[in-house]
Amino acid sequence: MENSETKPNSGNHQDIFDHSGGPHFLPQTVVSNSAPISQTDKHNLKQQIGCESMALAVSTSVFASGMNGALTRKFKVETSSVDLLEPAGMMPKWKPTRPRVKTFGMTFPDGLEFIPPKEEKEPESEINQIKGPTPTDSENMESKKATRLQPPPNALSLEDRLFYLLQPPLETWLAGQELLMPFEPFPYQYEGIAWLFSQKSALLADEMGLGKTMQTITGVRLLLRSGQVRRILLLCPKPLIPNWQREFKFWAEELPVTIVQGDSNRRKMIWEMPNTPILIANYESMTRDFEAMGEENIPRFDLVVLDEAQRIKNRNSRTAEISRSIPRKRSWALTGTPIENRHEEMSSLFEWMEVVPPRATPDLRQLQVLSKEFILRRTKDLVMTDLPPRLDRPAFLDLNPAQQIAYETAEKDGVIQLNEMGDSITVQHVFELVLRLKQITNFDPVTGESSKLDRLEADMEEIASSGGKAILFSQWTKPLDFMAERLARFGTLVYHGGIPTKQREPILDQFKHDPNSHLLLMSYGTGAVGLNLQFAGYVFLFDRWWNPAIEDQAINRAHRIGQKTQVIVTKFICNNTIEERIDLVLQQKRELFHSILGDGDTTCESRSLTAAEIFGLFDLKQKKGDVTKKIAPQIPAA
Repeated sequence: MENSETKPNSGNHQDIFDHSGGPHFLPQTVVSNSAPISQTDKHNLKQQIGCESMALAVSTSVFASGMNGALTRKFKVETSSVDLLEPAGMMPKWKPTRPRVKTFGMTFPDGLEFIPPKEEKEPESEINQIKGPTPTDSENMESKKATRLQPPPNALSLEDRLFYLLQPPLETWLAGQELLMPFEPFPYQYEGIAWLFSQKSALLADEMGLGKTMQTITGVRLLLRSGQVRRILLLCPKPLIPNWQREFKFWAEELPVTIVQGDSNRRKMIWEMPNTPILIANYESMTRDFEAMGEENIPRFDLVVLDEAQRIKNRNSRTAEISRSIPRKRSWALTGTPIENRHEEMSSLFEWMEVVPPRATPDLRQLQVLSKEFILRRTKDLVMTDLPPRLDRPAFLDLNPAQQIAYETAEKDGVIQLNEMGDSITVQHVFELVLRLKQITNFDPVTGESSKLDRLEADMEEIASSGGKAILFSQWTKPLDFMAERLARFGTLVYHGGIPTKQREPILDQFKHDPNSHLLLMSYGTGAVGLNLQFAGYVFLFDRWWNPAIEDQAINRAHRIGQKTQVIVTKFICNNTIEERIDLVLQQKRELFHSILGDGDTTCESRSLTAAEIFGLFDLKQKKGDVTKKIAPQIPAA
């Protein structure tokens, strides 16, 4: 029985799992082999499978333009509401915010304060000691006032302005171990150094004797030290080159200085030589060398300095034209007389400084505006109150008999000759007569007699006996050689353009250190500029120069910084001669300029005589028939 029962079960089990090749995912249905599938079962099976028939061809509608028609079908948009987590509030308008920079302050401790030693009590005495006055706080503040570097007006970028503002005070800078100063500069000199340091274009026009050379050298030291410049050219008259060498060695011994000298090939080699921070050349050699090089081959410089810058006052001169063509970043000019004859001379200096366009002719008002920014001028009476005074004493002399006869004859004949020339007379003709008469006032052309030389001998007797030293200036060199022979007993030395350059420096050194050398004879053209002779206490002007500014330059060779005693200036003027008339005209001009400009400015007083004033020295008249007409200079057509 068990076997019979087991077989059917096994047969049923086999039927259940026999799918007859149908899909394996169809529901397992027990179907008997003997019973067929009914229609109802088939229907139920189709519903469970969920299949239906569909056409395989898909039709699309395409417009004539090629656009698919489905693109015009509207989108079906369904929306649904979602609850917010929090209710929406009103948001404020957006504003830009800057991040806050965190800062903190620090207080540095004061320097170590050394406790002064206890003062030992002196034994009591019956005499009471009186203490001197103590300086007030205001005086201490003035003495310790620091000189700060100020940025130039044209420094617009923040970096440029901060460069000057963040520099230490000038007194601190120059007091360091690396920039030793042999002497402490005066306050006004600190001001000049700071002004030069910050200027691209500058004209230092301090009165002679206030230390323009020292201020310039110190400004150059600071510029080189700070990396502002690397190559510098200094131009000056040839006689002043040894003076600049000496001053550089004294004030800036660490700076290497090269002199442009020798033949043309040697000078060309020096111009092209690298690693030469400072070159010194005279105007004549510079003009020749740069003219031969061509404008495109002129070397470039970071700074060009013109000493005695009045040498380029004529803008049409070759020296001025070549000077303007030098490529440079900074332009400094030095002169004690920025105006010698006409205010138009300032235009040439401003053109070289590149502050006015080429060939510009600014008027007086424009020159005043430019001067306030680019010119720094101080006079001795304003800044050197402790400088020993200068005593001017004109010596009015009568001509010797031989001189008197020669003078009257020459003047009479000269005036007659000028009157006969009539309208063809020129300033040159009158000028020649003036020079002839001035030479006679110095020496008689036949006998050699001279009232001036007699007075000079008398004065030198007294000066030499007291151990003093004197300087004498004259226009002409031959009278200087003649006087040197007659005054040899005073250890007289001669210094003028005829002396070779190599011999000039030993002459000045001998005059300074030789106690037996009491007199130095100099010409205005050679000795009136650039020399330091402050050890001499007496100055003689043997004859008068046309321009009072040149006379002031000559006098200030002795009356300058370092002078310990009063400087006595003697001006020889012969009575009833052309010298007396010239002195009167110049004095009137001085008074006029002082009344307009004040005593602190002597710029315009340096103008020399005009053509009309030269003609006015003589009573020149032309007679035509019964009519007498005064002769005057012809006014050139505009």
